[in-house]
Amino acid sequence: MAGVADWVSNNFAAPEWRPGVAGNALLLDGYSTWIERPADSEAALRLGNAFTIEAWIALPFYPASAAPIINQLDGLPGRAPSEGFFFGVHNWGGWSFQVSVDGAWTTIWAKVPLPKKEWVHVAATFDGEAGRLALYMNRENVGEKKVTPGRFVPAEKAGLMLGRHVQTPFMHRVFPTGVFHGLLDEVKIHRRALSDDEIRRSYLAYKPSQIGEPDLRVRWDMFAGDRQRPQYHFLPPANWMNEPHAPIKWQGRYHIFYQHNPNGPYWGNIHWGHAVSEDLIHWTHLPVALAPQSGPDQAGVWSGRAVADGERVLIFYTGEVLPHQVQNLATSTDELLLEWTRDPGNPIIPGPPPGYEIVSGFRDPFVWKQGDTLYMIVGSGIAGQGGTAFLYRSKDKDLKEWA
Repeated sequence: MAGVADWVSNNFAAPEWRPGVAGNALLLDGYSTWIERPADSEAALRLGNAFTIEAWIALPFYPASAAPIINQLDGLPGRAPSEGFFFGVHNWGGWSFQVSVDGAWTTIWAKVPLPKKEWVHVAATFDGEAGRLALYMNRENVGEKKVTPGRFVPAEKAGLMLGRHVQTPFMHRVFPTGVFHGLLDEVKIHRRALSDDEIRRSYLAYKPSQIGEPDLRVRWDMFAGDRQRPQYHFLPPANWMNEPHAPIKWQGRYHIFYQHNPNGPYWGNIHWGHAVSEDLIHWTHLPVALAPQSGPDQAGVWSGRAVADGERVLIFYTGEVLPHQVQNLATSTDELLLEWTRDPGNPIIPGPPPGYEIVSGFRDPFVWKQGDTLYMIVGSGIAGQGGTAFLYRSKDKDLKEWA
């Protein structure tokens, strides 16, 4: 990329640059910011049968669908590519390197997920003659795959994109979901397969002690001039929200949580946003309380209820384990409710009672404490009868047993 002026897409026509590991890094917002170099550009990328990709990245959240650091591939959404390559992030922190070898799409997955909210050096190598693909994170080999030696098949008719999947699914036909969210810096492509030692030296070229914390804050002030944006009613710092839920007063402050997609102004990839107030008028935005992760809330962290229980706060919320929605539990004990621990036994209620034909979900728990007993109502619908609410109760201090 050095020496070439590539076009940077951005919803506000003003892409943000923030301190990186070397100079400035580009902040990609998760839905409107990426870099594209057309296939017919004089500087179009042409790769041979061995190459290496490396970059420094910092992620605030994981994407809703596969989001590249960089990719150049053919094909349409929903169809496996047959030419080119992909190097990027997937939901729940997985990441992969994918290449076309003799026209067959080959994928290698990292053995460890990408961390959030810190700078990470990632690298991928391909050597067609040796039949080897490898992944590295912070100089350590975190994945290796042997394939039959063959030829890399480039996608010569496709543009090169940093930060956006060429085959991205669209939400509402407007918002691309496969867009990287976070900071990108020092993206490099080498026209050969670097050795383990070369990748180690590339990582050590930037001393961790000299690299500051990534600046991943949401700049809500960019909307200050928007006359259509409410100034009194509560809003997230940016992007999508739907219903607020789980209001609670804890240690002298009011907390509100809400359904939130931090990756864009559209529904999906639902997290629990979080804000705090001392007067229910002026709100301070806090970090996301709960984010989807592999397991019983991988399809989203849905609506729920917060309850104070002695020295802790309990959050009950809906997740999903097909074919049912399920009810999960998370707990916090700190003053601002910043740190939440999911119950290792989730889901605490693994589905609706047996014997019912459920037609409209099993979700949105409402919980309250009466005496030494916790009660929970879960909304649902029964075939041929209509809407219903299942009632549960528990006296178990570990909240494992509900009847």
